[in-house]
Amino acid sequence: MFDAHPNLAIGNVLTPPSPATSGTTLVLRSGQGLPFEPNMPATLAPADQMPTAATSEIVYVTAVDGDALTVLRAQEGTTAKQVRSDWAVYGSATAKTFTDLEEAVLATAPATELAAHVSNLANPHQVTKTQVGLGNVDNTNDASKPISTATQTALDTKATASALAAHTANVSNPHAVTKTQIGLENVDNSSDMNKPVSTAQATALNLKADANYLGPIHGQENIPDTFLRMERTIDPNKYKGLGGTKCVVPTSDPISADGEVTHPSVVYTPEKWNGYYYWMAATPYASSNDAYEDPIILASNDGLAWEVPAGLTNPLDDRPGGTQYNSDTHLVFGPNNVLYVFWRYLDTSGASSGSEEKIYVRTSTNGVTWTTKQLVYQSDQTVRRILSPSFYFYSGVWHMWGVDIVGTKRVVYATATSLTGVWSTPVDCTVTLPASRYPWHLFVSRVGDQWVGLLNDTSNTGATGQNGDLILMTSLNGTAWNVASAPCVPRAGTGYTVQYRSSFVPKVVNGIWGLDLWHAVRSPNYVYRTNLSCIVSPDDAGYVATSSIAAGANAGHAVTFAAGLFTEPPVVTATSTNGRLNIALDLATLTKTGVTINAYNWTTASAGSARIYWRATQR
Repeated sequence: MFDAHPNLAIGNVLTPPSPATSGTTLVLRSGQGLPFEPNMPATLAPADQMPTAATSEIVYVTAVDGDALTVLRAQEGTTAKQVRSDWAVYGSATAKTFTDLEEAVLATAPATELAAHVSNLANPHQVTKTQVGLGNVDNTNDASKPISTATQTALDTKATASALAAHTANVSNPHAVTKTQIGLENVDNSSDMNKPVSTAQATALNLKADANYLGPIHGQENIPDTFLRMERTIDPNKYKGLGGTKCVVPTSDPISADGEVTHPSVVYTPEKWNGYYYWMAATPYASSNDAYEDPIILASNDGLAWEVPAGLTNPLDDRPGGTQYNSDTHLVFGPNNVLYVFWRYLDTSGASSGSEEKIYVRTSTNGVTWTTKQLVYQSDQTVRRILSPSFYFYSGVWHMWGVDIVGTKRVVYATATSLTGVWSTPVDCTVTLPASRYPWHLFVSRVGDQWVGLLNDTSNTGATGQNGDLILMTSLNGTAWNVASAPCVPRAGTGYTVQYRSSFVPKVVNGIWGLDLWHAVRSPNYVYRTNLSCIVSPDDAGYVATSSIAAGANAGHAVTFAAGLFTEPPVVTATSTNGRLNIALDLATLTKTGVTINAYNWTTASAGSARIYWRATQR
């Protein structure tokens, strides 16, 4: 057995053996025993002298315990020395090391003899078939082997091939199998067309959402071909909306008693996702205090009345405000029906110098339990400040848009294959706004074969949003945007001085495609829900409001088409939101410029106020 010979086993004696010339245990300085191993030679010598036969001693290490070495003294012809503290201990090769090698080499046979024996395929060891366990095997080839006794016995139990073929071809249920035997004892013998609606199907149908919604579902597209064709032909100027209905949010902390929230980002599923059709990410903003501006999650079944789902603790991230605050939430379904919530964090306290701007994400499979936050993106606030980041997973890639406010405000776009991976360098998008108007906040989603953006602009050149409107824009590649020439929901139509970061889902109302919109206003900071009706050129559409109509009474409502749109009287359709009213056109009044729509209350009770939605199409 060869001795151990580790590399660089060197140390200095801390505690010498006792007695110094015959003791067998010595202790090295702290940590120096680590390289040493049992069964190895070592040389003891004064630290300040070269080892010589007169001054040094070879020992043999038999055991190592931390920095303590147990040794055999005076090895290989050396004499025991008066070992003292600070003597050097060298784990080095000795004469025995080389002697062992020489003896091992001399004990081997010539390699040529071994090679000749190994290559001998003539059974040099005279191995017999009995020795390999085949003493009973006859030396016959496969083709000459007889039918064995066992084989013949097995063959005697087999049916003839013709009998088996006849039975196999019998398709008249020769085994008299019953539906119970195949696990279908509860199945009724009825055709598909005659099957009734089952109890489970009826229950599931009762849970279905309004079929008008066919927008992005769990991060995937589910838009009918008719809408896709419309999306390829309309421009964003054809979307129009009003102020809408104010949403009701919880008034408990951290939202505070006034119910002020902003940055709403809403997703919708046609079937309830963990008990709700709608989920919203937002930030409380009571009295515009950024100490409250932390990401929260709310849920709703009508898109208006919102609540905190049972078991969820808000906010998802709590910051003190001032020099360290959160803002700008974005909610979206990603791969595998996982819900992703993103938000922006700014730290100007000095604790994050050079990476003040950060974007975080948390994910959930049920809307209540959320993963630990992860950093998605960060930047130096003097280089890039991305406000209102908007994310969407499409074609295996994460897409990100935001508004960079370093220098001239502009929309930027970047991609990454993983949220925690490397993002492409953000590029400036082409977004043309009127003079003295600048992008401020942004929401982007995929609708049909286009990207659709909802831009909140500002008249302020600094790092604040003022006099904001909501402007719709579309893009095929995510960077070149077709921007509406006028707001889809102007602030003047809401009674508030500022429109803010908003979001939408595709929806159809009374046969007219549009976007269901949740838009934030300031100040105070509330969220409203409205619908943007989609008017497809050369069509026109809109609605008229009716007052209460008495039982059996009729009321005419004049509609005027867009000037110069039609060259002849168009085809007009109309519906009402009130089931008590029958809607009919007064065809005698139909011209290329307008028509009168009659609303007749066919019931025995007064019909309350309603809306009549109409659409005119070129013949």
